Amino acid sequence: MKKKVLIFGGSGFVGINLSKFLAKKNYSIVSTYTNKKPKKIQNVKFVKFDLMSNRFDIKIFKNVDTVFVCSANSSGARVMTNNPASHFEDNLMMNLNIVKNLQFSRIKKIIFLSSSTVYPDTKKICDEKSVNYTFFKKYNFIGNGKLMIEKMYELYTSELKRKIDLLIIRPSNIYGPHDKFDKEKSKVIPSIIRKCLESKKTLKVWGDGSDVKDFIYIDDFINLTYKLFKLKKKFLIVNISTSKPVILRNIIKLIRNLSNPKLKIRYTKSKFRMIPVRKVSNSILKKIIKFELNYSMERGLKNTIEWYKKNSNDSK
Repeated sequence: MKKKVLIFGGSGFVGINLSKFLAKKNYSIVSTYTNKKPKKIQNVKFVKFDLMSNRFDIKIFKNVDTVFVCSANSSGARVMTNNPASHFEDNLMMNLNIVKNLQFSRIKKIIFLSSSTVYPDTKKICDEKSVNYTFFKKYNFIGNGKLMIEKMYELYTSELKRKIDLLIIRPSNIYGPHDKFDKEKSKVIPSIIRKCLESKKTLKVWGDGSDVKDFIYIDDFINLTYKLFKLKKKFLIVNISTSKPVILRNIIKLIRNLSNPKLKIRYTKSKFRMIPVRKVSNSILKKIIKFELNYSMERGLKNTIEWYKKNSNDSK
């Protein structure tokens, strides 16, 4: 019998890519969505499910071996600047609804997708022990929220009579097909791609391009996540990153060159700037699995740009 995997947030960026990947690995996949049902994926059953509802249908857990929690309300720099608390309560409520109903499941493992926003505002490389409950100011809500949710899962999975294995993943910046490309919610790479393809002469960029970030292509992220998922660990918190931070200005130039090379780049002062430096260690990751990346930055961006060209009407 195929092992059954439940993916909360199956219509989102990571959820769709994870659904496709696991379906090819011969798992039985149930992926949830809230509003718009995703396009059909072979061997994936999409189920409408509202994690914000007080009526949590425990039938969703029937025969499920593993749960991936990819569901989250997230936004880009504009929303995070104007309303940093915008998703705080929603994300807490969604995950609280999951954990308090785990007692009605027979699942053996749960994987929660956390965030590198839990780390302090520092130019140093952050490893899993770098958490000190100080944050980049605009990350106060999201960073605290993610740590609260991590602790919720740790408490509920360890205190139940029937223990559940817990894997918490803190990724660096993921990019690739199926990401958000709309003006309000898109993060830096999809935002720049969209602007490049929509602009005629000038690419207007918020900030001066001096930010330092760690980017990982979605397929590499999913591959590494799968390797972690296969490990027999009772409890694990681990970063997933390339551990090769890059200057944002170089990424912007590369996207411009790949998508619309005639554009002139114009940097503008902006109040929407996020954390100037974020370096994420992958030293623990490399110790526990065979670490490999199949996508260079250029190859990953080419794939993302081509995907967006073909799917721009559906991804805005």
